[in-house]
Amino acid sequence: MRWPLLTVVCLSLLAGCGGITGLGVSDAPETTPAPVPAATEQATTPSAPPGLDDSGLDGVSVLSNGHERALENRSYTFVERYTMTTIRDTGRLSVSRNETTYVEDGRNYRHDLERRRLLPNRTVERYEQSMYGDGGTWFERRDDGTVTYYRGELRFYRDEFAGEAAFYVDQYVSATRSWTRRVRRNGSLYYRVTGVGGTPPGISQAESYRFSLLVAPDGLVRELRVRYTTTIGSQRETVGYQFWYEDVGSTTVPAPSWLDEARHQARNRSTGSGT
Repeated sequence: MRWPLLTVVCLSLLAGCGGITGLGVSDAPETTPAPVPAATEQATTPSAPPGLDDSGLDGVSVLSNGHERALENRSYTFVERYTMTTIRDTGRLSVSRNETTYVEDGRNYRHDLERRRLLPNRTVERYEQSMYGDGGTWFERRDDGTVTYYRGELRFYRDEFAGEAAFYVDQYVSATRSWTRRVRRNGSLYYRVTGVGGTPPGISQAESYRFSLLVAPDGLVRELRVRYTTTIGSQRETVGYQFWYEDVGSTTVPAPSWLDEARHQARNRSTGSGT
């Protein structure tokens, strides 16, 4: 995840994908709206968001640009899940990555990263990292528990997180065939887009490539899911990626459990940054 910070610091985090279909998401029931009997005056059917039509995709870049516009000046929680399973002659390697970003405004945010690797010898490697900004101080907590912080006016471009999701839409929404249907979730209208037969970035051919999008009428891509398998020689790799948004327009940033101690250490230092 890329984190541009203005005035005090610019930081790039390790870019990550999110998870496989069915990991971490409990889908609310979806239904296809039932036909409405004809009235004296014909009701207008809502048109699909830019980049979609009733038959499927109508321009991936148009769709991703519309997503960025739909998130302008809105708070949100952005969740990513990623899994990769590689089968080789030497055994099986499994990698998973979970990321959650809370964005309240351009000054208040939090990002949590958790990565796990299961090696062929069944050894498990774990890594965690967390970042928190409150507008006056920015903190980064590494896996070993050490905290780096900076003081001053800290700002970042909130839209970069929308851009991060738009990047994955551009990368993964690939299909030789796609289709759209109108669905309702919690009473609200959405557009469910499904595509098959695409190829992942940097790979010429993939098996069982399939993606699914859930798009709001205003163009916000609420969910993206993709799954595919590749085979190169004796190595077979299955990848799953997923992102989704929660609490759009109502997100507040929860303080991490380590924040009080980090603030205490920051107050006890006379310099502008600490270890």
